[in-house]
Formats: sequence, structure tokens, C-alpha cells
Amino acid sequence: MPAKKNPIAELEAHRAKQESLAKKAKQIEADAAQHLGRLVMASKLHAWKLDDLAKVLAKLSELGPEESVRRMSRSEGRASPPSRGDDAKPPVTDKTEGPEREGAENQS
Repeated sequence: MPAKKNPIAELEAHRAKQESLAKKAKQIEADAAQHLGRLVMASKLHAWKLDDLAKVLAKLSELGPEESVRRMSRSEGRASPPSRGDDAKPPVTDKTEGPEREGAENQS
């Protein structure tokens, strides 16, 4: 028959383990903060106004990583000129010949 464990000793061991885990968590948080700080400095976000940076970070946190990246990718596409498609007419240039050009010259 196994010997009974001392509940007081178990409680003390549990508390010691909790204290050790809390110290480790603090160290990991400090390491993470340093890592994030290096990312901020490398991307020059430290030059932003603190209020603007806080707003952007809050919105990114609210949206989550997938939605944030999706929205940024979508907005990058808007910066490009819209596709004209294969059936679009070529733009009119000064070198256009034919009746369209002659009509334009007569209207001037």
C-alpha cells in the first residue's frame, strides 16, 4: 500500500512551482518586449506620433493578423491603375491617324 502524501508539503511544492513559473513568465515577457522594440525601431515606427501608433496598433489588434494583412493587400491593389482588359481601345495619342485625328484638328 502506497504511503500517503503530506498535503502541506504538496501545497508548498505547488506554490514554489507557481513562483518559479511566474518569474519565468516575466523574463519571457521582457524578452518579447525587447524583440518587439527592435522590430519597431527597424521599421522606423518610432518616428510616428505616439497617439497615431497606438491607434494603428489597437486597430490591428482588433482586426487580427489575417484580416489586417488581407486589408493591406487589398489596398495595395488600389494603388495600381485599373486593368483595361484585352478588349479595351488603345489610348489616343498625338500619332493617331485617320478620321478621328482629322476631326479633332478641325474642331480646334
